[in-house]
Amino acid sequence: MNASFSPRRFPLKLPSAFSVAVCLLLLVGMAGCSPDKPVPGKAALSLGEGLQDTLNLFSAGLAEPLSAHDGKRVKASLDALYAQAATTAALPFSIAVLNAHGATVATAARTELSATRNFGHYHAVAQAAQKKRVTLSSLYLQDGDTMFIVCAPLFHRHRLAGILIIGIDDDLLHQAGVSDAEFLSLSLAPPAGTP
Repeated sequence: MNASFSPRRFPLKLPSAFSVAVCLLLLVGMAGCSPDKPVPGKAALSLGEGLQDTLNLFSAGLAEPLSAHDGKRVKASLDALYAQAATTAALPFSIAVLNAHGATVATAARTELSATRNFGHYHAVAQAAQKKRVTLSSLYLQDGDTMFIVCAPLFHRHRLAGILIIGIDDDLLHQAGVSDAEFLSLSLAPPAGTP
């Protein structure tokens, strides 16, 4: 028995153009499939519309006093906007206004945040400021609860004035029929005035 390899005994066949094309189509088709991002249901889409309306309403009234570093005007504007929004819909969330460095300037609603607390190192806050886009994230609080947040950059005359954060308790989110994954998959547009 001869142990040497002979190319005549095992000729190589080149793949046909058809089989190459089928393999390429399968690879491209599988690359386009993304099971990670769920399609938001009716409740999530409704929440997304409400959040977008809230972002637009609050950002319009907060950017100018925030850019002027006038904490009293920011708090007064926030309170007035919160009262205005509460007359048209129940607001089951907290709102925080941060300066451009991430320090809390004013808060409204369910959970008061420390005015001396700096949130600039939080990934979602930093991403909103750096990428000039709305970011959604979850925060795990010290008491074991989870809060879902929307972070939106606030601009005045094309300069970052601060960050608007909308926080929703996980219990309220789930009572509304929205899953964690649905919330995180929402797509919100930056508020008006974002460059």
